[in-house]
Amino acid sequence: MKPRKGNKIKYDKLDNKDRNFVKAFGESHPINDIDSDKNLKVQIVNDEDQEPTNKYQKFKNSNENKDLPDESIDDVVAPYQLLLNDLINDDQSSSSKRKIDKEKSKQKKQKTIQEDDESTEDKSQDEEEHSDIEQDETNINTYSQEVLCKDNLESEELIKNDPFHIHFENNLDEKLVEKLKSNLNDREKLNNLKNNIQWPGLGNLVYSPLSQETKLNIEPTKTPKQLFIKQRILDRLNLCADETVGDVIDLEINESNQVEREFKLDDKQTEILNIISNYADFYHSDVDVNLDSRIKFVYVLHALNHALKTRSRIIAHNDKMKQNKSNTDIEYRDQGLTRPKVLIIVPYRKFALKIIKIIIRLLMKKNEEFVSNKKRFFDAFGPAGDEDKSPNDNDKNKEENEEKNLNHDEDYDFLFTGNTDDHFKIGLSVSKKSLKLFTEFYSSDIIIASPLGLKSVIGADGELQDHDFLSSIELLILDNSDVLLMQNWEHVLTVFDNLHLQPKKSHDTDFSRVRYWLLDGHAKFYRQTLIFSRIPAPPINNIFNKYCFNYNGKYQIDMLKSPKYQVGTICKIGFQLAQVFNKIECDSPLDLPDARFNFFIEKILPKFRDEMMSHTLIFIPSYFDFVKVRNYFKKNDVSSMNVSEYLDNKSIDRARYLFFHGKIHFLLLTERFYFYKRYKMRGINHLIFYDLPSYAEYYSSFCNFLPDPKRFKNGRLETFSSTVLYSQYDAQKLCAIVGQQRATHMINSDKSVHMFMTE
Repeated sequence: MKPRKGNKIKYDKLDNKDRNFVKAFGESHPINDIDSDKNLKVQIVNDEDQEPTNKYQKFKNSNENKDLPDESIDDVVAPYQLLLNDLINDDQSSSSKRKIDKEKSKQKKQKTIQEDDESTEDKSQDEEEHSDIEQDETNINTYSQEVLCKDNLESEELIKNDPFHIHFENNLDEKLVEKLKSNLNDREKLNNLKNNIQWPGLGNLVYSPLSQETKLNIEPTKTPKQLFIKQRILDRLNLCADETVGDVIDLEINESNQVEREFKLDDKQTEILNIISNYADFYHSDVDVNLDSRIKFVYVLHALNHALKTRSRIIAHNDKMKQNKSNTDIEYRDQGLTRPKVLIIVPYRKFALKIIKIIIRLLMKKNEEFVSNKKRFFDAFGPAGDEDKSPNDNDKNKEENEEKNLNHDEDYDFLFTGNTDDHFKIGLSVSKKSLKLFTEFYSSDIIIASPLGLKSVIGADGELQDHDFLSSIELLILDNSDVLLMQNWEHVLTVFDNLHLQPKKSHDTDFSRVRYWLLDGHAKFYRQTLIFSRIPAPPINNIFNKYCFNYNGKYQIDMLKSPKYQVGTICKIGFQLAQVFNKIECDSPLDLPDARFNFFIEKILPKFRDEMMSHTLIFIPSYFDFVKVRNYFKKNDVSSMNVSEYLDNKSIDRARYLFFHGKIHFLLLTERFYFYKRYKMRGINHLIFYDLPSYAEYYSSFCNFLPDPKRFKNGRLETFSSTVLYSQYDAQKLCAIVGQQRATHMINSDKSVHMFMTE
């Protein structure tokens, strides 16, 4: 509270009581302001000349109309009445002055919030400024009864066909739950329930329901309006009707031209939105660079719609309970054990920046934009880096990359421009008129974080752990999963292992409002999981198969029928090269690492230790396999060096130099090193792929490194070769390299060696 304006305080004239008051409150007691008025005018009035009855009536009327100006009171009033009137007016003026000061202070605070981009206030002050507007943000059980339109209060409950209502208001009976659990352990039964679907946009899909009773029948062509997207979001979408969907993130909407027009998504976006709006799990393993922004737009639209519906339903129920206090039989089960409902996991801050930009664009009108901690957010998650560079700047970078022997292609620029910090977490609280960033997890509706950021909160075994905020997650989105695979996949597994555990604290939960299926421990059957990746990889497939139990079933792209898998990247090799594929026999995936190592040591390595087979590069995708081979080479004094993502640039340059000049026989290289560095590896005569690369394009890239014009300026020719190890469990990766038809033959054939020659 601001101190009252007035004369400076004279401490030498104050007694001890008044001095203590000044120290405590920073100002003198308000009564001193009245007593210290020395300029009060004294007016002598003759009673005999007055008409007390009429004048008293006027004085009474003036008190009843306090908002009227002083001039409305007669100039001549009885002395006792005048004295009383003066005292009342003094008290009123003092009170009105405090109200004016308070109103000015409030207006100043609102102005400060609206100019957040120019403000440098800290988080605590910002939270205090917003408290009068978002009292409901502190806990899900203390939502304020803010004024809402009738359609926002009632529409969600009246529409029984809304998938949100159908999915989360449906309490599965115990017999059906037991059947779902039984089916999860019966792989043959699940395979019999699978359906193959073909849609125009997504192509070939596989739908896997958990039971015949919970099977979905989705129409892929419904519009956002038909999918019960909240009207508030639809209004924003309709303003984007003439704009390119993929560029909506940076869209400047012309709100002055609000033409009634329905927003249209492309075929892929429409089909994805139809799947996820019906609350089925979805795994898209072919999200290329050009599709990434469009995918993000769709799932953010769905996540925001889910958060707003959850919030409006709770507020509507709060309002009904307030209106029907006498009716104790009314029960609303609309909450979780904790508040967070949406968890979005992405690898870098730059992707979180893109997601929140979409949320702001879908949630806020430009002239009513009210985002708490906006400046702090852009300082922490921006700048956008080199995303806005001109074409000339890109040409300069290409020249620099060629000089440094870097192989920066389109996907590298997409991944590594902007803020690539991988340790972050941020909570978002969505309200009717605002979006609050950097909220505490237990006061958040949406959490966006990296696996490392979540791991730092959850903690490790033996440490003080906090996983309660994951207990009521209803929508989990794993985006850019292939990049997460190149980070530390164990952190992702830690997050999934800590989902839906019993909270250690109550967190002010109103258990009379908690959904029954949460209390029964059935949350895993209701959680929707969305996974997006550039490639299908076994660890990601394992997550989708092992941790996703949505009773509505799951959809995934059938990559084996994808057009790019019909040919394979082997056709991108631009010269004549003999390629030998060696099949490893193994009875179980668990035994595969040891079987692969033994096969390499006994069958492959002896052929390449001859001096004629120098300049051999061994490509090893797994770091654990890399360590195993490296230790074997050191123990047996094999002439070799290695490059991995953990080496400094000086060590990397030294290893590359010695290998190029033939000073060492073997060079060991990890896939993650190439993922992050993209060096053009020179000096290779022979390639050994210890395992198939996760990214199929890496196979053709390394093969194309072999004919180096700078090495053979005198026209001398070398014999090049490529040797690959694979197993029957590598079907997807093998299809991506050699094509679906060849891969099927190689896996099912009795022969263990297959040779291809490209021209």
